[in-house]
Amino acid sequence: MFIGSFRGRKQGWIAQAAVERLRLSTHPESRLVVIGPSEDAGEWAPWVEHCSGLTDAEVLGRLSEAWLLLSPSAYEGFGIPVVEGLQSYLPVVAMDNPGSRYVRSQGTSDLPLWLEPNQPTFVERVEGVVSQGPYLNPAQTAAATSLVEQFAALGSPEMILRLYRSLLEASHND
Repeated sequence: MFIGSFRGRKQGWIAQAAVERLRLSTHPESRLVVIGPSEDAGEWAPWVEHCSGLTDAEVLGRLSEAWLLLSPSAYEGFGIPVVEGLQSYLPVVAMDNPGSRYVRSQGTSDLPLWLEPNQPTFVERVEGVVSQGPYLNPAQTAAATSLVEQFAALGSPEMILRLYRSLLEASHND
């Protein structure tokens, strides 16, 4: 599964290259499902399933069917696709960028998130993760659950109000 566009910072072409290598070597049945903008549907190989205009519920449904989330983005501000993959209990292979690095730094060593510095190592890591099968082990599942719960708490309305109140109090004390 890949969320984003073929070109630009999301670098979908790298996700396609990784799955194409699987198809030509050890896993000829491998598929790539892309959720991306309709205008780049024609850029993908004919064997790629391209979806656009999905609701949030439909995106989550597609994630629940996947084995792996590929995130070869050159830049992610918050690493949201990575967290969405972890929320769906998917192993995630991502490019090492500030957003994915931040997500990785908040998890334990069992977090099923691998950061790769370049396209060749990204493609190799995808092959390695796929060879282990589609299921996380219990420690990986626990690490993903913990991280997603932590991020949900940080983004909750209560946390935002608490932060806002502390900022107001600090500004009144100056």
